Amino acid sequence: MKLFWIFSLLFLVSCASGPSRNIASVSPVILGDIDQSHSLVKLFSMGQEQQDFQLFYLELHGDKKQLVDVALEEIQVHYNGQILEAKIKRLNQGRYEIETRKKNLKFKKLVFLVQKKQLKHHLVNVAKPVKLQSKLQVIHDTEYEATLELTLRNKKGQLIESPSAPEVIIEGNAMLSEITPVSKGVWTFKMSYSDYNQIFYFSVRANGVYLERLLRYQHIEK
Repeated sequence: MKLFWIFSLLFLVSCASGPSRNIASVSPVILGDIDQSHSLVKLFSMGQEQQDFQLFYLELHGDKKQLVDVALEEIQVHYNGQILEAKIKRLNQGRYEIETRKKNLKFKKLVFLVQKKQLKHHLVNVAKPVKLQSKLQVIHDTEYEATLELTLRNKKGQLIESPSAPEVIIEGNAMLSEITPVSKGVWTFKMSYSDYNQIFYFSVRANGVYLERLLRYQHIEK
């Protein structure tokens, strides 16, 4: 009985989403040599002239266009002939996020080197997800734990990229794991909940858009 009350208390004080920028790497690391003609760097424009940080999305491919990983120290960003201080994080196989907090960067002066090979880079406007085309669904459900999959699409039904992890907001007493990328526009996370009847509502914030109550999920205690 004591354990039940401790468990319930944990759920009551933790109704929130996982971190919006800490993305866990879920795929195995497969190191390889990159092909600079197939690899690239994207800058996501958030529609703001001034911001405290700048995010770059790095996608690395081998000579057969397969996604490959590299050691983090093999990734460098140069600016005006000097190495730029940057935070580099692996998102998934062959995909990395580069964050720099240097303000007023001139995009054309940036040089991205991976394994001492210079990569092409270009500006990508952030696509906006729409509720009618996007979807959040339960793909696996066990006793008091569910795995959910989020798919984000634009108004044309196309899968969209996001410069950072979407934020999941839940109405109900539950704990959410960190949301992790699966592929372009697709993310997964887990929900743990307590053993009594309740209804959950899930909303998502991504790329500056709030998708209200994207999913309703009801748990009925048997």
